[in-house]
Amino acid sequence: MASMRLSIGKISALAGVAMLAVGSMSIIKRSKNLENAKKFYDWALTPAAQKIGVDTKNFQTLSNRATPVPAGALKMSEIKLINYDFAKYGGAAERKRLLDKWDKEVYALPKSLLR
Repeated sequence: MASMRLSIGKISALAGVAMLAVGSMSIIKRSKNLENAKKFYDWALTPAAQKIGVDTKNFQTLSNRATPVPAGALKMSEIKLINYDFAKYGGAAERKRLLDKWDKEVYALPKSLLR
């Protein structure tokens, strides 16, 4: 199973498809440190916290509009996105089906084939 990986500016392309990751945060229900988790969440969403990424040359799209966007960041208005069907692919049963399929068809492959 051969694939071609190209470096294109700030993104990586595999067979002509741009790969972008979506980051997120969550607070776990019944967390032992709920108040600290909330404080961290509130801090992480501030311009000061998000500027740390800018200062370390991480060119992610920021969630706080008050944070200056780094010059090297991609502009969301210029990115072609897939029409993701959250109703179909966002449910627990479909997630489990896809993860089971991944484990059976990809994860089980010999590691030498995945290099």
